[in-house]
Amino acid sequence: MKRTDFSQLQGIETTKRAIEICLAGYHDLHIVSTRGNGNTTLIDAIVNILKGLNLRDKNWFFVRDSGIDRIDFWNAREGVYLNRGSISIELGSFNLAHVMTLQTPRILTDHYFTDNSCEPSENVVERVTAVRKLNSDLLKVEEDSITLLKYATEEWEFNMAIIARIHEVASTIAILDCAKTVRAEHMAEAIQYFTFEPEEK
Repeated sequence: MKRTDFSQLQGIETTKRAIEICLAGYHDLHIVSTRGNGNTTLIDAIVNILKGLNLRDKNWFFVRDSGIDRIDFWNAREGVYLNRGSISIELGSFNLAHVMTLQTPRILTDHYFTDNSCEPSENVVERVTAVRKLNSDLLKVEEDSITLLKYATEEWEFNMAIIARIHEVASTIAILDCAKTVRAEHMAEAIQYFTFEPEEK
């Protein structure tokens, strides 16, 4: 039986969390991985979640090109397609500055054979659907979150475009957390996706 549910994907909780944020807020996400690390299975699981969403005026497609697995989803109105986000998995190690980026850890034997199940995809579908229904504007950022972003900007030399992306992602994270404002923990989680450095082999 083919694994297509998040509950069967062990040891990549940070990756699954980033995917949920991406789907909820229509953000772009770039995942760096290695060959044979279950990338096709991960794509299948993402497609399974997309099938569970209410996509009355939205569509998605899957494309594989030059070692890249990518899912694009967009808003379709009156035949006009507006790209609103994508998830790509590539066997490479580089940073895309304006895109949420992370590296999927290698799957270990313990993860493959464990009997413990993770959270099922249907839970992710429920949360993502709830956030999409809100159609919320960017949330107000608390003062300590601004201070944290200022520090990160000095450290990583973020430009205004990246700061705007971080604010968008942090707002999505806060809404997923049922918060009214962007708190420091939401900002910290968002920042980490824009400070990507490949792991040393």
